[in-house]
Amino acid sequence: MAGVISALEQAVLNNPLDVMIEDEIESELIKFSSFCSIIHNKKLNNVTVFSLIVKNKTYKKIYMRMLQVENENEAIMLFLRHNSNLCRSKVVREVLQS
Repeated sequence: MAGVISALEQAVLNNPLDVMIEDEIESELIKFSSFCSIIHNKKLNNVTVFSLIVKNKTYKKIYMRMLQVENENEAIMLFLRHNSNLCRSKVVREVLQS
């Protein structure tokens, strides 16, 4: 019985549609980060890109349009989910609290 449950859990985790959506989100995040780097004419780390999204309405609109998300909280959660190491950053906490 445990083998059947394990197989079902793996099938749910490896759902091809979910994998494709996650890959697309990852691709759009990379494109947005590249866009920000080009605009600022220097390489930007994920913390800087995140702070641009949170602080600047224009960047936030572009980011949300690229990800096809209408809710700001969902857009921020997507960024943090794909860059989980940012959750522990003091800078990110300060940006979110301001």
